Amino acid sequence: MIPFKPTTDTAALAVTTTSQSLDLPASGGATSGGDMQVLLTVVGTETVWIAIGEAAVIPSSSNESSFPVIAGTQRIFTLPAGQTLNAIASATGSTLYVTQGLGD
Repeated sequence: MIPFKPTTDTAALAVTTTSQSLDLPASGGATSGGDMQVLLTVVGTETVWIAIGEAAVIPSSSNESSFPVIAGTQRIFTLPAGQTLNAIASATGSTLYVTQGLGD
């Protein structure tokens, strides 16, 4: 069993008070079912709000399709390949690292 194996380079976003988007690859680690795992790591002082979907989706604590990744933590999610990841914070001070991979 492999808990997580990176399959692409890690992308970095300097998260600010303006929503930023990152298009996740449609391949390069997706399973035969089209899913992939994404490791999100927040380094810094600010909680980062994430929304997955179209670039127009602005993440926030009041948007029910958003979720937080607390400063200084990591979270792994299983997503359909080819999604857009949107990130925002209430202030500058954090970098979001996004690594695509596979795991059991």
